[in-house]
Formats: sequence, C-alpha cells, structure tokens
Amino acid sequence: MKKILLLPILIFSLQNIFSQDYFRTGSYLFLNEKDVYYKDINTLIKPLLGAENELTDSLIFKYPKGTKKNLFLRKLLEEHLFQFQKEKFTTFIDPIVDFRINYDKHRNKISYLNTRGFNIIGNLMSKVFFNTSFYENQGKFASYIDDFYNVYRTLPGYGRIKITNDSVFDFAMVYGSISFRPIKQLNFTIGYDRLFVGDGYRSMILYDFTAPYPFFKINTTLGKFDFTTIVAKTIYPYEYYHSTTLQNSKYPSKLLSYNFLTYSFLKDKLKFSIFDAMSINNNSKNYGFFAVNYFTPIIRDIAFNHYLDFLYQQYGLNITYNNSKIGVFYGQFVLNSSITSLNSEYTQKLSNSIQIGYKSFDFFNIKNLFFQTEFNRAESFTNEDYFFSNQTQSLIHPVNTNFYELLAIISYSYKRFEIISKINYLIIPERPITERPIFIPDVSDISDANYFYYGNVYGTAGSKIMNFDMQIIYNVNKAYNLQCFAGINLRKDKFKDIFNTFVNFGVRTAIRFNKYDF
Repeated sequence: MKKILLLPILIFSLQNIFSQDYFRTGSYLFLNEKDVYYKDINTLIKPLLGAENELTDSLIFKYPKGTKKNLFLRKLLEEHLFQFQKEKFTTFIDPIVDFRINYDKHRNKISYLNTRGFNIIGNLMSKVFFNTSFYENQGKFASYIDDFYNVYRTLPGYGRIKITNDSVFDFAMVYGSISFRPIKQLNFTIGYDRLFVGDGYRSMILYDFTAPYPFFKINTTLGKFDFTTIVAKTIYPYEYYHSTTLQNSKYPSKLLSYNFLTYSFLKDKLKFSIFDAMSINNNSKNYGFFAVNYFTPIIRDIAFNHYLDFLYQQYGLNITYNNSKIGVFYGQFVLNSSITSLNSEYTQKLSNSIQIGYKSFDFFNIKNLFFQTEFNRAESFTNEDYFFSNQTQSLIHPVNTNFYELLAIISYSYKRFEIISKINYLIIPERPITERPIFIPDVSDISDANYFYYGNVYGTAGSKIMNFDMQIIYNVNKAYNLQCFAGINLRKDKFKDIFNTFVNFGVRTAIRFNKYDF
C-alpha cells in the first residue's frame, strides 16, 4: 500500500523541464536502457549499434513475430514494417514520423513539427553491422529556440537550416554507420553520427547535443581491459553563417581525438575509465603533423604539443558502479586545459568540470519505476572558444561553461502506457564581459536577449533557468518505438523574466531526440 501511495507523490513532485521529446531513448536508439545494465559489458560510449558485444547484437537484431492474424495490425502494433531474416543476414526497415502540435502560451501561437523519414538497420553474420536514417522536417519552435537560431543560424541537433517567409524552419538530417567485428574482442566503426560518453543524462566529456559529424572508432577488449580510440572531424561555421561573402566558402574545421581505457573491478560491477581528448583547428600551424598524432592510441602529454599556436585538451575519469539491487551510480571528473601562443609566449588555462549521478530502473523495488538524479558543474573556460564543438553547438553541454545544474527524471510504465516527468534547474553565474570568448564577433548591443545560454558568453548578470516536461505516452509499437503522446512543458528564464508554457501532443518514432532543455 505504501508503494502505491508513493508512486504519484514521486511523479508529481518532480515536475520541471522542457524537452518535447522522449528522453528515455536518446543515445540508446533501438535498445531499452534497462536491458544493457547489470551485465558484463562496457556502456561508456554510445550509441550502441550491436557490434560492441553479443548482448547488444542479440537485443538490437531480435526478430519480433506478431501474434495478430491481420497483417496491418501486426505491422502497426507488433513488428517492424519490413523485417527480413535468414541464417546469416537480418535487416529491418521502419518509417520515421514526428507529427506534433504545440501551443506556446507566451506568444499565444501554435507551433508544430512535421517529420518524415526512414530507418534501416542490418546485420551480416554478426560480423558487419550497418544503420542509416533520414529525417525531413518542417516546423515552428518555441521563442527561445528562435532566439538561438537568430544568433547561431542553426537549431540544436541540426546543421544548416532554411527558413521560409512565414518563419517555418525547413531542415533535413542523415545519420549512418558501418561496423566490422572480425573477432569477438575487436570492432571498427566508421560513421556520421553524434556520440555520447558516460552513463548520465548529460555528459561532461562528449555529449550528443550537436548535429552529427564524421568519425572513426576502434574498440578492443582484452580481459578486464577495454580500450577505445575515436577520431572525429567537426566544423565551426558561425562567422560564415553571418557573412554575405563567406557563406559559400569552405567552413573551418577541427580534428578531435579521444582515447579511453576502462578497467573492470568487483566482478565487473565497478568500472574505471581514464581518458584524454584533443582538439585542434585547421588554422593552427603544424596542423597536418599533429593530425597524424590523433591516431596514436596513447595518453598524450600536454608538453608534447607546445609547438601549436592553440591547443585544447581534456583529461579525466569516468566511474560507473552497477548493482541490480540498489541501482547505478556514476560520475565524471574532467580537467580542461587550453594552450595559446602569442609572440612565442605560451599561456595555459586550466579548469575542471564534474558530474555525479544515480539511476534505478526499479526504484524502491517498484517494477518499471525509473528514477534518475544528476548534478553537473563546469567552471569558466571549460570549453573556451568552443574548441569541442560542431555547427556552433557545444560537444560538452548545451550551456558549455560556467554553470551549475541539477536534474531529475522519473517515469513509470505499465504495459503499453508510460508517464514520465523531468526537471532541470540551471544556475549561470555572472560572467564579466572581459571573459567573452574571442570567436564571438562584436555586436552593437550586448544587452540583447541573445546573451545566450552558452556560459553567458556575452557577459551578463547571470541567470537561473528552470525547465519542466511531463508526458503521458502510449507505446503503439515497441519494435521501433512508435508512440502517441501528450504533454506539458514549462520554462522559466529569470534573466529575460519570461515564463513559457507549452502544451503538445502528437505521434512520433522515438529513436532519437534533440535536447532543448537549456
């Protein structure tokens, strides 16, 4: 009886965020997150595509067979739209839809999203894995997302955007990857996607807030050790978006390199991962020479790179403890270092960021009651000049630098129904104008509402931002996450003194989602 009374109290006491999407999927794509924890696998780097190990392979490429005699009902409620399986080959093809209507009370306007697309995944002999998806979108968004576009000429999670005369955004996106697992202990992946590192809702190491980007990943497992190297290429077109003479020019690019070494303790319940990361733009001297070094699978020393005019590096630790009886504890600690050269004089700046979190899939021993809470903190200069960025969007956290954040998620599912609520509260301390990153062009009015959320880049008195999202969901087809949903979103921005209320409902394929809760 106490458990029954506790459930509504927990759900309705955690009501505050804005997301508009199903934030229980995210980096897990085709997987139920609960299925991959408490197992002897490494969950550090996502999305999990099936090539990582036998468990993810079997979960992603399981062949659902419907029980209904009517073909239409089987495809609508139980099976993939097209599923083909032979002894050595499996492929699934599914539609992607997202038709939603939102009412924005602040502007007293109706907004919407109209998404159509497809998703294909395949497996050949459990050696070769592939997936691709295409999204074609038109939509109107909340006012603060419009503000984001007015500054950065892009939307969170997307690249270049076309906007029509009636303020409708028209944009498309493609994701894809191919993985090869020649032996059980080794796999290679080349792809165009966005990656996520860690076990939290956010990541202070590599976050999937941005548009996708090309990458190459190698993963090796030897006993209790797991080693992964990632090399990626991103672009930074901010000034080109705002220039009438540069828009058709080649965008400046950056190379990113990540190395992760994981060791498992306590019968694989406790995992320690040390990592280093490097970012360098293509305008740096000796760029070509150090590009080769990106493929070197070692923990690089900062002194080795003093030949560069600018270098950004990260070092840190990711810790995860899994226990099926009490849940998952996780944390990250990151040391950020930037080295700049002016007249042959090198200047080094250091900052750190941390994450501490907990989640449980059967909270208080209530089956299918999910709970997660998380604290994130980043000092100023954590991602100076957006050196870990893509398409003007931070690869670390939407706020990027100089913030505190506390968030919580709770959801309960029963058969095909689910109720889910999430809250996050952001505190952005005052940041003097002298700390404005050098890449931001001069603007005539720094007090404009476009101070923006990336660590107060224009220098303001700081802000406090509260976001809330609550949704009721009916899972139409769990094979490819087709859902009907209705929800309410609240957002309070103290700096602008604006309180937004959004009411939304629709139908969506909940494979990916973009994060607007900043």
